[in-house]
Amino acid sequence: MKTFLKNYVPYGCMCFTAILLINACAAVFHNTPLILDATSLLKDFGICMLLILADYFINEYMEFKTYRSFVITEFVILTGLYLVLSNAGHLHTLHVQAIVSQILNMALLLGAIRLYVSYSFRKEIDDLNAHLK
Repeated sequence: MKTFLKNYVPYGCMCFTAILLINACAAVFHNTPLILDATSLLKDFGICMLLILADYFINEYMEFKTYRSFVITEFVILTGLYLVLSNAGHLHTLHVQAIVSQILNMALLLGAIRLYVSYSFRKEIDDLNAHLK
């Protein structure tokens, strides 16, 4: 639980902020008004937190032989969950372009999170080494 509060809650906050920024950029690029009503924000926050919980369970309770298999499995599970959750109301009208766009968004977000995780672990190890010297 300590690792969840220390690592995953900040990831959730960063992801939710990234979702808001992506929605704002998409609204600017598509010349549409940015709609920030409570329902859409709550839906985005719920999806984000469910994905963070799924990531926590993947990291804590699944064993992987290689880092590559971990990253691929995590990407497939989280992307599939994201596609189902974000398009639950209109799966029958979903186009290939929208699916590819959502998969690319997920890949960028997961890549940014992976970079942050490796940076924070490296920083934590450097701090420990500095204290040991």
